[in-house]
Amino acid sequence: MTEYFTLTASCGITESSALITISAPAKGIPFPLSGSLTDGVLTTLTPFRTITAEEPADAANRHTLVRLREELTAYFAGQLQTFTIPLEDHGTPYQKSVWAALRQIPCGQSRTYGEIAMLLGYENPIAARAVGNACGRNPILILTPCHRVFAKGSIGGFSGAPELKRWLCALENIPIPGEVSPQAFPQTP
Repeated sequence: MTEYFTLTASCGITESSALITISAPAKGIPFPLSGSLTDGVLTTLTPFRTITAEEPADAANRHTLVRLREELTAYFAGQLQTFTIPLEDHGTPYQKSVWAALRQIPCGQSRTYGEIAMLLGYENPIAARAVGNACGRNPILILTPCHRVFAKGSIGGFSGAPELKRWLCALENIPIPGEVSPQAFPQTP
């Protein structure tokens, strides 16, 4: 049984079509996250989108949602580096291979699209673009850490908004190629 959920933000965010400003995290989830669970397995996780959803009726989904909330809270507090939530990616075999490679990048480290392509056995420049496209279709943000992957010499893309990618990188103390980035949390405006 597929059920949808929203984890609400515990500190303020402002959102507009031009800019998303995320303040430093408070206890809990610092920005709203929405997703879906099927038989206790996470199938999507998207920031900034909220849906009207009740707590899941299915016991396996409720259990996974409680664990997800706990693990995300610990991650945002800097107390968790590896997620244990069961998840299932829905995509092409190639996309799934890219997403699996992303989950192998340790917290606090980064790779380029080209490095991921080479890891998967591809060496031409088009393969790096294909990795970038797969990252852009990542259905489970944060747990499948596409925010840890950059273009050669620049931040690259991110489906969750570039400001969120910068924020997640600051959370993990990951320097962004081509940018002067502080090694601390973004300050609350």
